[in-house]
Amino acid sequence: EANARADASRANAETLKQRVALLKGQLDASLAAKDEARAALAARVAELEAAAAATSGAVARLEADLRSHELVTSAAEEAVRGAEESAAATAAVVARVERDAATAG
Repeated sequence: EANARADASRANAETLKQRVALLKGQLDASLAAKDEARAALAARVAELEAAAAATSGAVARLEADLRSHELVTSAAEEAVRGAEESAAATAAVVARVERDAATAG
């Protein structure tokens, strides 16, 4: 009976040893998968950060272009106002000359 118990204990110990080895393998696989997922996420974060930087640069360029266009538009509007004032002054001179000519004639 003692031999049977010793054999059962050895079998139980072997079973436990195999179970520990199996659990260790599962743990190692889980840790490896976790590391791979972390590396993939880090790569994705780097891609997103690069895209955000590129977007930020594009927005800055668009804002600079907009300011430039606003300056050009403002200068064009000022030129149009000047031309309108000049045309009005010319029209007033022409009207005065025509009035003077009509009066003299």
